[in-house]
Amino acid sequence: MFKEKYTKDNEKISADPAVKKYIKSKLQGEATPKRKIPLNAVIATAISLCLALGVFAVAKTSTPKITANSNGLKTNLTYAEIFDSIKNATKQNFTLLDITQNLLGTTDGSTRNEPTEDSAMGTDDNSSSTNNQVEGVDEADRVKNDGKYIYALSNGSVKIVDSNFGKPKKVSEISVVENDEWANEFFVTENRIAVIVSSPKDEGSVKIKIYSTENKEKPIMVNTVSQSGYSINSRMIGNTLYVLSNYWINTKNINENYPGTFVPYVDSKPVSESNISLINNFSHPTYLVITATDIMSATSLASESVLGGAENVYCDKDSLYYTFTKYDEFSSGKNTVSASTTIVKLALSDKDITLVADGKVEGVPLNQFSMDEYEGNLRIVTTTQKTAVYNGLLDDFDASDMARSETVSQTNCLFILDENLKTIGQITDLAPNERVYSVRFDGEIGYFVTFRQVDPLFTVDLADPKNPKVLSQLKIPGFSEYLHPFTDGLLFGFGKSATENGLVTGLKLSMFNVSDPTNVTEQEVKQIDANWSEASNNHKAIMVDSSKNIIAFAANDDFGKAKVYVYGYTESKGFFEKAQMNIENKWFSGARFMWIGNYFYVVSESEIYSYSLDLFAPTSTLSF
Repeated sequence: MFKEKYTKDNEKISADPAVKKYIKSKLQGEATPKRKIPLNAVIATAISLCLALGVFAVAKTSTPKITANSNGLKTNLTYAEIFDSIKNATKQNFTLLDITQNLLGTTDGSTRNEPTEDSAMGTDDNSSSTNNQVEGVDEADRVKNDGKYIYALSNGSVKIVDSNFGKPKKVSEISVVENDEWANEFFVTENRIAVIVSSPKDEGSVKIKIYSTENKEKPIMVNTVSQSGYSINSRMIGNTLYVLSNYWINTKNINENYPGTFVPYVDSKPVSESNISLINNFSHPTYLVITATDIMSATSLASESVLGGAENVYCDKDSLYYTFTKYDEFSSGKNTVSASTTIVKLALSDKDITLVADGKVEGVPLNQFSMDEYEGNLRIVTTTQKTAVYNGLLDDFDASDMARSETVSQTNCLFILDENLKTIGQITDLAPNERVYSVRFDGEIGYFVTFRQVDPLFTVDLADPKNPKVLSQLKIPGFSEYLHPFTDGLLFGFGKSATENGLVTGLKLSMFNVSDPTNVTEQEVKQIDANWSEASNNHKAIMVDSSKNIIAFAANDDFGKAKVYVYGYTESKGFFEKAQMNIENKWFSGARFMWIGNYFYVVSESEIYSYSLDLFAPTSTLSF
C-alpha cells in the first residue's frame, strides 16, 4: 500500500517545461534559454526526476600539493591539462542524477580569528543559536541573533530587530539583492553581517556581501567577495567564512587559449592553475569552488577549486570534507545505474585551505549528518543501490520515460576511514531493501535509522575503528528523520509515524533510552496531528534545547494550516506540551525559533512573535 501511494504521489509531480528545456540545452551544449527559471522550479524538477528514477535524493560541494592516489585526485596541473580533461569528458556518460544534482548546485592573507566569549553567538548563556551540527562551527540560516538583536532575511532584505525584552522593535533594514539575485542565508558575528547572494549570471555567480552593523540604525556595506557557480553550502569558524559553490562549464564555449572560458573566477579573476585539482574520470565538467573570507576585514583569504563538483559537506574546526557521487551505467535500452561516493578532505588552517586526501566508498550518504570525524577518523554511513532505468538515455529524455525504473538491490553500509581517507573498518549489507533516513554520531557510538515498513534504529560501537560492531537493532513502526542527543542516556528523534505495513500517518516525536547501547528502547512516543514539517529535512527548522527543556518546530496539518508546537520532556511526564500556537500565516511552516534572556521568539518571513519563556504567554507581535 505504501509503495503504491508513494508511486502515485510521484506521478503527480510534473516538471516545469522551462526547466526541462534548460536541462536539455545543457546536455546539448546550447546557450541557456532566455526565460528566467525560478530556483524553486529547478529544485522541484530535480527532486521529481530523482524520485522518478527510484534513487533516493542526496543533498545537494588548497594550496600545498599532494601526490595523486589510486582514487584519482590529480594536482599540479597546467591550464592545458585542465582544458584537455574537460574536452575529453563526454556528455554521453552523464546520468540524469548527474545533471539534476548540479542544477541543484541547488546546497586564510590574515589569520582566522577564533570566537571570543563576546563574539560567539550564545556563548554567554543569554541566548540560543542556530542548530549547528558541530559545536564551534556555525551554519548559515535565514534567521540569527547576537544575544540582543534579531536578524531576519525576508523578501531580499535583512531586518535588524531589537529583541527589547519580549517587545521586539525594528531598528533598520538592509536591501541585499538587486535585479535577478536571490539570497537565502547569512551569518552574523560581532558587528558584521555576511549575506550569501546568488545570481544566474555567467552560468552562476555567488557574492558574499559584507555589512558593518556597528551602527545598527545605519548599517553600511564594507565589501563584496565573489566566486563562480551556485552556492551549495557554507560554514563559519570564528570570523572566517567558507563558501562552497558548484560551477558548471559549457564545453561548447571553451577556448584553450583563454583559461577564463574553462576555469572558475574568484573576485573577477580566473583561479590560478596551481589552485585547481581534478577527480580522475569525473563524469561532468563541474568545479567545486571554495573560498575563505575574513568577514571582519572583509577580504578574501584563500581559494581552491576541484574539477568534479560537490554535494554533501561536513566540517569541524580543523577539516572540511565534501562528497561527490559517481554513477556507473551499463548497456543500453535497460540501463543499470549504481553509485559510489568520492570524499575529498581539506585542512583548514589560519591562512590556507589545503587539499589533504581523497577516498572512495560504496553507496551514497543521505546528508551532512551521515559524516563525522572523531580522533582523526572519518565515519560515514551510505545506502548502496542498483537501479534499472528503462529508456533512460538523455539525448531526448522525458520525465514519463524516467519513471519506468525499478530498484534491483539496496542495502546500507558504515565505513571508517583514516586521516588519509583509507578505509580501515566497515559494516556492510545492513537492512536489505531499506534506505537510511537519519544518522547521528555521538563520540564512540553511532546511530542510524533505515525504513521500509518498520524503523530499525541501529546502534553501533565505534570505539575500535578497525572493528565497528552493531550493538542493537530496535524495530518500531515509523521512522526518525532527525536524531539529536538530548541528555545523557537519551536520544531524541523527529520523524513520521507509520502503520506496520509502512503507510505514513503523520509526524511523531520519539525519545530513545540509549543508556545501555546494547538494549536501546523507545522510551516515549508522541503522535503529532500534522503531516509535514520543514524540520523533516532541515535541522535548522527545529530547536532541541535540553538546557531549557524545549523542543520547538512548525508543522502543517492535512488542510495546510500551520501551527508552532513547543514540547518539553521529563521521565515522569514523557513529552508534554508547553505551547501550541495557531498562526494565520502560510509561511510559518518554515519558522525559526530562538530564546534571548527570558523570552522566546518565533520568526517567520513577515512577523516576529514573542512569548515569556516560563509560561509561553504572548508578549508582543512585530510585522515587517
